[in-house]
Amino acid sequence: MGRSMRPRMHPLTRRPASAGPLHRAGEIGMPKKQISQEAAQLMLSTLQRIHAVAVSFANDPKIENRSVWQACAAEAADAIHAARATTTQRHHTARRRVRRAAKENDDG
Repeated sequence: MGRSMRPRMHPLTRRPASAGPLHRAGEIGMPKKQISQEAAQLMLSTLQRIHAVAVSFANDPKIENRSVWQACAAEAADAIHAARATTTQRHHTARRRVRRAAKENDDG
């Protein structure tokens, strides 16, 4: 009974290894910001795949409910646009923060 009932331990942290890859990455010391950037990139690539499939179905004459796929493609395009704007804004904010810190170090 013993060992099979206990959760699998992570080799570096000796804590239980979670099922999720993002949590596991955090346990071995990856910074949270990098994890969120990877998650944002994964979300963006998933949205792009959804958009590509929806566009191909919307343009396929054999598909009966093409208007549904056109709406899906439009929604996916909007989501991609919003996701890109969010990540770009995050990037600019980070750059501004770095510049401000550098300026304060020069002054002080």
